[in-house]
Amino acid sequence: SATDLGDISLGLAWQPFKAGGRIPATILTFGVSLPTGSSPYEINYDDELSTGSGHYALQTGISLSKVIDPLVAFGSLNYTYGFPESGLSQIIYEDPNDPSSRIYLTEVEPGQSFGLAFGFGYALSYQASMNLAGQLGYSLGSKYTNAGSGGASTESSTGSTLSASLNIGTGWRITAARSAYASMGIGLTNNDPDVSI
Repeated sequence: SATDLGDISLGLAWQPFKAGGRIPATILTFGVSLPTGSSPYEINYDDELSTGSGHYALQTGISLSKVIDPLVAFGSLNYTYGFPESGLSQIIYEDPNDPSSRIYLTEVEPGQSFGLAFGFGYALSYQASMNLAGQLGYSLGSKYTNAGSGGASTESSTGSTLSASLNIGTGWRITAARSAYASMGIGLTNNDPDVSI
């Protein structure tokens, strides 16, 4: 177990156009993630756990929504760029009988990621509504540079990953001030939970 501060994220959202009219309501988002948590590239895996990503990252995105009575259609697109982290010296392999066999992780280049979401909400009546949405995420592989005790370096990389889910939900107005919502998500790839409530 580990107790520590995680990565801190700062964000800004800006709506350049008013809702209504022919132009969809548009929200632009910008954010930065700071590696304030314990880095997975600097810990001892035998007795420590990381609480952060270990690198700086920038995020940007756009969200659109349009009222087409009785529908509300929406969609969003986002992009995340992780900055490379160099100057590392994490031991990732060591033969206890041969200290000269050490291999160090020296540099990490995180993969970029893209996200897409789209769907609609539908008013069944003044008291009930339903919504349907799809989400898609794609992450490029990360690259790792390793160096042995002799100074020779090698590179390795992870594969890209794809995740996708379909979400179905409903909302019920209980009183003028309170509503109840329920949703079910169905995973569409092996990287997603089969079902989430």
